[in-house]
Amino acid sequence: MKISDLYKVVKEYLCSDPRTRDNDHLLAVLIWHRQLRGDGHDITKMSAYDFMKIYRDKDLANHDSISRARRKVQEDNPLLKGERHHERQLKQEAVKEDIRSI
Repeated sequence: MKISDLYKVVKEYLCSDPRTRDNDHLLAVLIWHRQLRGDGHDITKMSAYDFMKIYRDKDLANHDSISRARRKVQEDNPLLKGERHHERQLKQEAVKEDIRSI
């Protein structure tokens, strides 16, 4: 999936389901479900192994790309930031210090 298409899909989910604004795992699962369904897969009959093969073969959007697209959408549309955004900003300095100490 092209990043511009992913941006649009992510924005759609952030607008329609506020839970996705703070939960990249949920956002990724919803996007993957949409992609799999669009490719004709029945996820109720799919094994974890089948899913991992599809992900490995890069037939699904990369989790990191989904997270990156979410951050960009939220940067462009501050109203789509999650409820925990402010909490994360407050912890940012502590995380930076932790990383510097490595």
